[in-house]
Amino acid sequence: MIKLSHKHQFLLCFFLVTFCFFSYSSFAKSINYQQLSNNNKSNLKTEIIREKSFQKILNGASLGSEFRILVKLSKQTYLRTLKNYGKDIHEFNVYPGIAITLSKAEIMNQIQNNVFTEIWRNSEITTLSNDQQVESLNLTQNTLDFNEKVETSDLWNKGIYGSDITVAILDTGIDLDNPALNRTMENEVRIIGAWNFVQHTFDVDDDNGHGTEIAGIIGSSGLHGYMQGVAPNCKFLIGKILSNTASGTVENLIQGIDWAIENEADVINLSVGKPVNDKMSPEVEAVNNAVKQGIIVCVGVGNSRKTIEFGYNDFYTVLSPGIATQAITVGATDNNNILYEHSSAGPVAVNYNSTTSRTMFDTISEDDSWLKPDVLAPGVKLNTTSYNGKKTTIVTGTSYATAVVSGVCSLLLQVYYEAHPSMIKNAILETSQSLNLNLITPLDESMSYSVSAQYQGAGLVNVSSALEYLLNPSTITFQPSRIPYTQYYYFLNSEKILTFQLYINKKIDDLSIEIANNIVDLVTISNLPTSFNIGQYDLKMKLTTEDAYQTRYRSYISVIADGEEFRYNIEFHVISAKGRILLDCGVTGDEKYYSLFGSLKDIIELSRAAGLIPEIQTKDGLLEPISTKNLNDYEVISLINYNNSIYQTSSDEDLSALSDYLLPDGNFYGGTLLLLPSATSDLNSINTLLSPVNISYEMLLENSIIFDLSGSSDILSTHPNQINELFIPSPFNISTENELYLSLNNSFVYADFRLDNGSLLIAANNIDMFLNTPYLYSSETSEYDELFLSSGFGSNNEMLGNLLYASSVRSLLFDYEINKIEVKYDDPIQIEINVYNQYKTIKNWDFYLTLETKDEILTRYYDFEDFSNGTYSFSFKLSDLKASPGEYILRIRSLSGTESWTINFLAKVSWGPLIIGFSLVISTTFLLLYRRVRIKK
Repeated sequence: MIKLSHKHQFLLCFFLVTFCFFSYSSFAKSINYQQLSNNNKSNLKTEIIREKSFQKILNGASLGSEFRILVKLSKQTYLRTLKNYGKDIHEFNVYPGIAITLSKAEIMNQIQNNVFTEIWRNSEITTLSNDQQVESLNLTQNTLDFNEKVETSDLWNKGIYGSDITVAILDTGIDLDNPALNRTMENEVRIIGAWNFVQHTFDVDDDNGHGTEIAGIIGSSGLHGYMQGVAPNCKFLIGKILSNTASGTVENLIQGIDWAIENEADVINLSVGKPVNDKMSPEVEAVNNAVKQGIIVCVGVGNSRKTIEFGYNDFYTVLSPGIATQAITVGATDNNNILYEHSSAGPVAVNYNSTTSRTMFDTISEDDSWLKPDVLAPGVKLNTTSYNGKKTTIVTGTSYATAVVSGVCSLLLQVYYEAHPSMIKNAILETSQSLNLNLITPLDESMSYSVSAQYQGAGLVNVSSALEYLLNPSTITFQPSRIPYTQYYYFLNSEKILTFQLYINKKIDDLSIEIANNIVDLVTISNLPTSFNIGQYDLKMKLTTEDAYQTRYRSYISVIADGEEFRYNIEFHVISAKGRILLDCGVTGDEKYYSLFGSLKDIIELSRAAGLIPEIQTKDGLLEPISTKNLNDYEVISLINYNNSIYQTSSDEDLSALSDYLLPDGNFYGGTLLLLPSATSDLNSINTLLSPVNISYEMLLENSIIFDLSGSSDILSTHPNQINELFIPSPFNISTENELYLSLNNSFVYADFRLDNGSLLIAANNIDMFLNTPYLYSSETSEYDELFLSSGFGSNNEMLGNLLYASSVRSLLFDYEINKIEVKYDDPIQIEINVYNQYKTIKNWDFYLTLETKDEILTRYYDFEDFSNGTYSFSFKLSDLKASPGEYILRIRSLSGTESWTINFLAKVSWGPLIIGFSLVISTTFLLLYRRVRIKK
């Protein structure tokens, strides 16, 4: 037997304990991993993974696969623990989270242990410019003098050049050898800080060119033969967050913002972006927090409008972090003050489906949206510095419009250095020039069209006016100037949340909001500031149309600041739904993009105005065959193409389904088909569809037709607005053998069989007739052509609205039957509803029930049985609704209206409470008697 010394005994024990500890840890971890791999994933709190595509990637990865993620911790003390599991941990200041590299097994383990509250993939970001877009522009356009457009010379003449203002350019770097960028106008060193976040070095030399171009617009000194930037004497911080391919990561971006703040930047320029998969993703939170720390952040809105990736869509195309409410988000104009064709438009919405990893365009939700961009600035064909040895280059994109605004902010800060970022932003917004399109119609008449705020925000920046405004700003202001800013038609019994901004520009002691009497029951304002410091406050307006009258509301809210009243205009319509419209956007081939060349939103808005609930037949680019739908659920079906696409139903079954919808068994049973083909639509397919109703299409040679409708009694001129002359670009001719159809100049067909059994409406025109968006460059001409542009404006949208109104159901009829008016606690109540219009039953309609007093809604009840034949049934007990005895109002609600009854709810008599009460009395008496006896003893 070997005898060990005390020292060796101690070492052996230590070794055995250590071995056992690590063996147990490894064993426990392996068991934990095994449990994780075998565990039902739904048991994990996967909702904290904020991107569904990342969830999908994780599910398919092996346990050892590593991922770079951004996370928020449930407790800061967990950071010490994570250092044992993760790699390359980076803590942020401007974002309350960390970046870390973890294996899938550890990610799942930490989720199970409630370590994380949010998990984000370290997503890619890119610049907001595209050389191909520049090449596609009209070459007859002149190079734009952006300084002249924003009137910087007025400030230069006063000696205001952005001196002593530091602009952080977080981009691809800068040409360090360019004398217009590395020296100020006084020949001083102007690059006062530099860091490469991609390679972690001091080398910020631009190997792409984008950052150099941005720097030149912000602040080229104008010396050595170079053009002059907006703020030619500002200083630069150069953060290289993007590689030579102009791409980087969200982590790089947030690190750059932290670095800019640490180095005392006054302005941060971010000409970068990515699709929006969440409205409060890390880069958005970082930008908002940077502004709250006193830094002005200018961000590009994106170049995503009318691009194939976004389905040629106009709206909902703002990129992140341009959606950040506190940032100044910038769109682009050309030298004609017309919106750049790709400059993204609002409102803010999630426009990226992280489940399918595709951009979205037809199924976007506007829930809790806000208006972006904030302003416009010159961004088309700007002359700026180049990185490739040439002195200058011509660039286009919202990246460069953003640089203009960063320069503008620098000029204003030189004069008002102590101003809060919100005051600079507010001054720019309040003094921007709202854009109109002034066009000449084919009849040589002048026409002015106001560009929607969803494209332009407050309008075109003017630095001279902004400087003047800062001398005496208003105490408080609002942006945007009118709400709602998305849609103006709301159905009964619906709810909408909109965010808008309140700017407090002077110190005040008291602030309150009053809502006008005619909307006080419909509108609530939340997120009011608790203190009244100078700054921007994001308020939320909830519009609830329960119990609203069907009418047009023109009203206001009043904000009282230290006794001074400020009014904010609110205007919207409340209507009842009278039917549904199916918008089917089918196209052949692999590319399925569906938003009507930017005007799907227009058709949706016009449909709502006509009382039609719109439904898009596509789901994020995945087209379902129309034959799989129950077409009789819709009162109107519209077949739509975006510009220059080919309409082609996907099968003979689709054609048969549409024909049956129009003329089942040779008779009309209700419903409308609205065709909006383009010049390249497949006419054979359309004519096959229409053959049962004896209508066919053929191409025409002429490009347009003008009708005189002044003497017509047709529906087009009688509702809702009088139209005297109508210009319609039409590549189609229509022939019909049915005398019941009305043909106008062989280019428009309308039929009405509504009297007994339904209606049919067919239109044939170039899709461009329905465009209502400010495009400058068309796909059909290489030159700026006012004559062509005018075809997209004016009465054409009015005409489409009239068509939709004519095709909508005039009313829905509801038969309600309730089995009891006076009920007891456990009595069953049943309400049956039969819904139909004058020629068919209405299926798959949504309802809900409310139990109310005279003052408030106590509960909402959504469970009903749909019998799929136009009959619906609510079955419930008041005990299910936890109501106490009394008189109540019971209401059935839907988007089409409300039906109500007064009911008396009686208490159910029971011996239970009486027995319990009696027992308590006896017990109390007994105790008192017993206590007396004890006292006497």
